[in-house]
Amino acid sequence: MKFSSIKMLILALVLILSSSALFADFEEQNIKKELPMLLGSANEGREFLLTFHPPWQTSGGDTGIKIYVVSTTNTSVTLEIPAEEYSQTKTATPNNVLVFSIPIDKAIMYAKSSGDKPQPHQIYEKKACIVTADNPIVCYGIAGFAATSDGYLAIPVKALGKRYIVSSWNDPTLDDGSQYLTSYTSIIAAYDDTEVEFTLGGEASNYTPGPAVQRFEILETGDKDKHIMNKGDVWLIGAIGDYSDLSGSYVEADKPV
Repeated sequence: MKFSSIKMLILALVLILSSSALFADFEEQNIKKELPMLLGSANEGREFLLTFHPPWQTSGGDTGIKIYVVSTTNTSVTLEIPAEEYSQTKTATPNNVLVFSIPIDKAIMYAKSSGDKPQPHQIYEKKACIVTADNPIVCYGIAGFAATSDGYLAIPVKALGKRYIVSSWNDPTLDDGSQYLTSYTSIIAAYDDTEVEFTLGGEASNYTPGPAVQRFEILETGDKDKHIMNKGDVWLIGAIGDYSDLSGSYVEADKPV
């Protein structure tokens, strides 16, 4: 089976950004070099919603949290995090990569060390990173630290769907209080008054406590929860349990998320 050049490039970018041991200037320069090749693809759009899961550390490394943007034209690009009253506007120039560097405390929902359990699943209102542009752009988000790094190609709002099956890395540790390398998933609403239902999947031992402000009920594998979300809201879910893994969890909404 032959892959298109775009698919191969996306795969190459994922592999580059998944390296936690070698994330350095060389990899970042490769991103800047290769990202313009995605222009003209279905990944172009004028509005993107991004979020970043809590890293195992919030210091070390030269990258931090960044959003990369590329365009074929001169265009104004704005990054906003409404909950933080945070905004940046820059001008992208043709085929050059524009970089937004975001303070960690504004980009993530909460900080945790590898020894901390994930916080209860809950909705963080207006906490998404919203990127808008006058003309089509391609958008990529990365979080790079000394011990961990990851990144992803953002999907424009125009291409979002209403149903998703989660694929996630599992936590390779026991639920014994010593270490939590959490399996996370997150849902971002693109429109107001969006009804979202989440079904917890993965390992039979999975569970996640519910928000204390609403209830103390624990979600276990197979359980469902439903919320009304507004544009920019982020529903962050972290799994607990022996070798916990959210893969197979199901998301269904009545509007694109």
